[in-house]
Amino acid sequence: SLLTWQTAGAQNYCTPGGVDNWGGINNFTTTLGVTNISNLNSGYSAGGYGNFTTIGGVSQIQGGSVDFLMEFTEADTYGGRIWVDWNHDGTFDPVTEVAWQSSSYYLSSQSGTITVPLTATLGATRMRVVNHWLSATGSVDPCATGHTYGEFEDYTFTVLGAPPPP
Repeated sequence: SLLTWQTAGAQNYCTPGGVDNWGGINNFTTTLGVTNISNLNSGYSAGGYGNFTTIGGVSQIQGGSVDFLMEFTEADTYGGRIWVDWNHDGTFDPVTEVAWQSSSYYLSSQSGTITVPLTATLGATRMRVVNHWLSATGSVDPCATGHTYGEFEDYTFTVLGAPPPP
């Protein structure tokens, strides 16, 4: 049934891609999570998309925060963006599910904080990360298949229930 499919978390996410074979995300790490991601020296993934959802993801309670660091394969500067499917519907809402985006400047690495909404659905979901050489804010469609000068990477983000108040 549809309910079983949704409960299992087997969402059918779009598969993005890049066309340049240049300017990837080499290192992606998180800190301050209950569990954290440490994906080092991954290079530029074939086709501009790396699916790292099985390497062990990041987890945090509703209302909690996680810090991340994104470092690139080329000695150049990029903007970046991160989406999290907080409601587990299999899509990345371009407004409510942008968990982080860089400001109006390019950097040789990007770092920031992702805060889990108090309304986020509990359980494992998808987090999509992108870097973009041509956009300081990482402005690209999360399902783009002709992305130039950057790479998409997917990870697992598990939302945990907040502990009850004392």
